[in-house]
Amino acid sequence: MHNLQAIHSAQHRVIQSTMVTRAPCAALKPFLDVLWASTGSAESGFRHQQVLPTGMAHIVLRLGESPVCILKNPDDPKGMSIGSSIIGGVRATAYFKDVETHSPSVGMLLRPGALELVSQAPASVFAGAHTSLNLVWGTSTVTEILDRLSRARSPALMLDVIEHFLMLRLPRTRGIHPVVAHALKRFNADAKVADVVSETGLSHRHFIKIFAATVGLTPKLYRRVQRFNHVLSFNKTNRHASWAEIAAESGFADQAHLNREFSAFAGISPSSYRQLSVGSTHHLPVEVKIVQDNQEHLNRYCRSQ
Repeated sequence: MHNLQAIHSAQHRVIQSTMVTRAPCAALKPFLDVLWASTGSAESGFRHQQVLPTGMAHIVLRLGESPVCILKNPDDPKGMSIGSSIIGGVRATAYFKDVETHSPSVGMLLRPGALELVSQAPASVFAGAHTSLNLVWGTSTVTEILDRLSRARSPALMLDVIEHFLMLRLPRTRGIHPVVAHALKRFNADAKVADVVSETGLSHRHFIKIFAATVGLTPKLYRRVQRFNHVLSFNKTNRHASWAEIAAESGFADQAHLNREFSAFAGISPSSYRQLSVGSTHHLPVEVKIVQDNQEHLNRYCRSQ
């Protein structure tokens, strides 16, 4: 059983003591959702973290020699080291990472479609995986950014450094594919995939191909992840609401439908999530092994929907 009091205290220390977040500058708002920087100085109180899908890709640059370590499961004794700077592709399942080591870091959450622009490669290439940023931007470029970040004297100045670098890349980027831009806008308004396809004038197959290459998920899977994230946001502000009420508000057929989708995307039940999600909607502490369904079964379920 989780020691919830210790977990809640640890989460509070990390959020209050080491993390600075802010919205991007006006020129970067079409591409970035949020930026963050951490000094890495506070103890987290737990070794592993479970990260839930957001529907967006992210980039993290970590200072020092401590690499980002991704785990196969909560009990993975070694994990897989990706490197100190990584791209986390958009995904539809949770993953686990080692948070026992603490290094200063800077990160950003990319809006759907933006990864293709900053990487010059289809977002589908990175989907469901973590990739070394050196392979995308080049070792010399990443080293230069890390050097400038190491000379910044505060998390806020670290964010200035990464924003400046991204601004330099903007003139070489094109806009998001207009069909995908239209689809994302309509999906934010809760439009159905079939209706959006009809509006574009493309065949269903062609639309899916363009959307998946740009965003990293198929339209239907993206909409499901989008609805899952609505559930997380609604729960955050309505923690006394029943899951049946949340299911109805979020457009699920019933609570059983919500439970299946929640387990597929988060790997845990809604009730377990509510116990663990104090302080963060998407980053959950892992103290002991969380009972999960077989991961391959969950992946098959996601692909079948």
